[in-house]
Order: sequence, then structure tokens, then C-alpha cells
Amino acid sequence: MVALFYSWSQLYFREFAIPKVLVPGNTFNKHRRKIMHIKNLFSRFLAVINCHWKQITTNMPFRMLVGKFGIRLAEIGRILQVRYANWNGEFRLKREMIPGCPYQCYFHVSERVTLCSILSFDGPQSQPDKRTPLVDALFDIKGVKRVWLSPYEVTVRITPVFSWEELSPSIEKVLLKHLATAA
Repeated sequence: MVALFYSWSQLYFREFAIPKVLVPGNTFNKHRRKIMHIKNLFSRFLAVINCHWKQITTNMPFRMLVGKFGIRLAEIGRILQVRYANWNGEFRLKREMIPGCPYQCYFHVSERVTLCSILSFDGPQSQPDKRTPLVDALFDIKGVKRVWLSPYEVTVRITPVFSWEELSPSIEKVLLKHLATAA
């Protein structure tokens, strides 16, 4: 196995670095030669990495593919997180306040709420063809002004007369009830 790696490394790294001269000799020199050989392999490996890294970082289409791959990994991670929550029979609901907007809040949920990328409901009578029982139940809460639905997120805007301390328990109760009936 070592011989195979040695021959492969010599073939692959030959163009990137010139090997240093190794002096034949006694046992001490054999140990020294092994260390020198490992150092040579490592320096050649670094030369290859540096060469390819320059090619990768200057290649814009490749960088875009890596970025898209990262986005896809994030989507897969979200799906796995949701699946894990569903395997345990638990429903996850996390409230996140939007910075700079005190009357609007995200509710991240563990079940898919809609198949669309985003649905916007400006009031109780908007978009009657796309309304769901969840949207109707949210608008039944006094103080809810606007609702946005994303696949795993519900965004709610309330009127300035009410506070989140008053409405958050009711909204969370409606969302958990919807998640329990959707499962």
C-alpha cells in the first residue's frame, strides 16, 4: 500500500516540486530520509493545493455552484430537522421578533404550512381562493392585521394597539392546534 501511494504521489506531484537529494547511509540516515520524503510529499501536496485553490477562487461559475450547493445543503438540513421533529411526534414552534419592526413577528414551525413560496393576506377578506383554516383562525384573533405564509414560517403583523404579550399566547395556541391537526 505504501509503495502504491509512493508511486502515485511521485507521478502526481512531480510537476509541482523538485525532490530534494537524499543521502544514502546508515540507519540514522534511513530515518532521516523517511522524514525528508514525508516533508517533500507534504510540500508537494501544499503546492498542488495552492495551485488548485487559485484556480478555484478565480473561477466564478465554480464559486456560484459552490454557493448553490450550500443553499441546497441548508434546505436539506431544514427538511431533516423537520423530519426529526416529526419522528419524535413533537411540534416545534419558535417565535422570532423582527429587529426594527415591533409589530411584526416570525413563527418558525416544524410542519409545512403552505406549498407556495410565500402567500400574503392583508386582511380577513383578501385572497379568498388561497385561504386556509389556519389563516381564518389567525384573523379571528382580535389584533391580527396581516399574515404571511411561507412553507415553514408564519409571519404575523399586529395592530399597534395590542402588544405581543397579549397576542402571542393566542397565536401560538392556534399554530399548535393547526400543527396537531395537520399531522
